[in-house]
Amino acid sequence: HNSSKITEAVVSTQSTGTDDRKSAILESVIGSQAMTVIKNAPESETNTYTKVCDLLQKHYAHTQNISVERHIFSTMKQQEDEDIDSYHTRLRSQAQKCEFHIQCNAGNAAEEPRLHDYQDEMIKDMLICGLNDKNSRDAVFREKPKTHEKVCELVRNIEQANQQLKKLEGSSKEVASISKKKKKKKKKKKK
Repeated sequence: HNSSKITEAVVSTQSTGTDDRKSAILESVIGSQAMTVIKNAPESETNTYTKVCDLLQKHYAHTQNISVERHIFSTMKQQEDEDIDSYHTRLRSQAQKCEFHIQCNAGNAAEEPRLHDYQDEMIKDMLICGLNDKNSRDAVFREKPKTHEKVCELVRNIEQANQQLKKLEGSSKEVASISKKKKKKKKKKKK
């Protein structure tokens, strides 16, 4: 099991009732390697559901280097023949490995700190920065879409319009070519 699978298992069991029930469900989905980690740990680290979750997350956390994952994310660019949806999918997939969130109590020290996620903002920014078409990027700057989904929608529309224009240009060239051939045939017949 890797870190993300363990995290998924922990998250999926958190709202399933009592700690005993959560522990039973967790143990049924984590696999034999993770069970070995639990069995080899001191009982003081495994005597509650929360401690088991902490143990597993700490154990598997070393498998992911967040700095490396964020570097990969921040250097991603849209490939030459890649449409916006494919680029968006690659960015979203990589962003999930980057842990784009921060704990904050929003200026109120009496409140329990909350986890604030900024992954969507990072995806939006990288979508714009990594676009390979300057005209699309300029359109995004003009329109100022608020979400990465809206950026994709705008760029998708531009991509579709560009494809249609290419088809029209291709059709126009074919018509022009056929017209030239017909004119040449008419000239030959007059001679």
